[in-house]
Amino acid sequence: MASARRSSFVSQYVGTLPDKDRLLYLEKLVLTSGEEIPDPYSIGEADWIVDIREWPIISWPDIHGYLIDTPSLYTKEKLRAYKSLDALSRKKVVPKKLKHINFSRPKKSHIRTPMKRQKAREHVGNISSTDIAALQAAAPTAAFFSSISIDQDSDTDTASEGESDVPSPLSTLYDPSAKDLSPEDLSARCGFVSCNLRLTSDQVSALEEVTRTQAESRTWHVHRIGRVTASIVHKMCSGCPDREKLKTVMRYASFSLSHVPAVKWGRDKENTARLPYEQQMQALHQDFHLRQTGLLVKEDEPFLAASPDGVFECECCGQGTLEIKCPYKYRFYNL
Repeated sequence: MASARRSSFVSQYVGTLPDKDRLLYLEKLVLTSGEEIPDPYSIGEADWIVDIREWPIISWPDIHGYLIDTPSLYTKEKLRAYKSLDALSRKKVVPKKLKHINFSRPKKSHIRTPMKRQKAREHVGNISSTDIAALQAAAPTAAFFSSISIDQDSDTDTASEGESDVPSPLSTLYDPSAKDLSPEDLSARCGFVSCNLRLTSDQVSALEEVTRTQAESRTWHVHRIGRVTASIVHKMCSGCPDREKLKTVMRYASFSLSHVPAVKWGRDKENTARLPYEQQMQALHQDFHLRQTGLLVKEDEPFLAASPDGVFECECCGQGTLEIKCPYKYRFYNL
């Protein structure tokens, strides 16, 4: 019936299909409401919308509804049996000879604690900073300069970030002897440390200043370890196991996301979004100022922190934070 009913609306391509495939193809051209849609092969080129920005937005529920909730070769039972597919075997580890394995590639997630300036000066001895700067100008790639700090402004995130006011990372609170404590004694020890853990306003300001490059700053990564930041607070308050919460707050499974297209897109477009926002707010508010910020830590509860995309201040509304979102799924749209 479907073939007879739609014989005048379909393309010649349908006639080349086997009987079973032809029937399935024709059923696809009838919506669940009974409305018939034209055969895509019968539509002229002039009627197609080529500009992807004019296409309707399609999300995962739409794809699921098309594949599962309409007549299709795909069923829920077949999707559940994904382990039987050949593609799954591609994820298995294939044995290789040792000479074909690269053992020298460093882990991207490895983070080294930034050096303290005071310790660096002990190794320098009587050599002045001017002498060191002259040596660096003569041999800028020498390994010697990776172990010392030079008193000059720098755009890079090196040991020179370690100002005297920057507090020690929370990871320095680690005490190996606590492994042998009973749960009661360990809880008491944690309570004592928590009650005495405080930061001064100068320390908070210094840490925020040296981490304004955020993900590009090693100090930013180091000082987030052990802190409940805004990006993980939801998981820390959820009902997931305590072991998973510990892994999350200590960043045990952290790795670089800079290669992910969606993350790279958001970082590249952040400044593009910040500028028009600042211009618009300056026109709507009195004496509006916006600046980038680093890791903001709460003074009386230093285990809490956040890294907003900006902090603004104006005479009419006071202070506030800015969070920029650049959805990767809308990259082809003009909003």
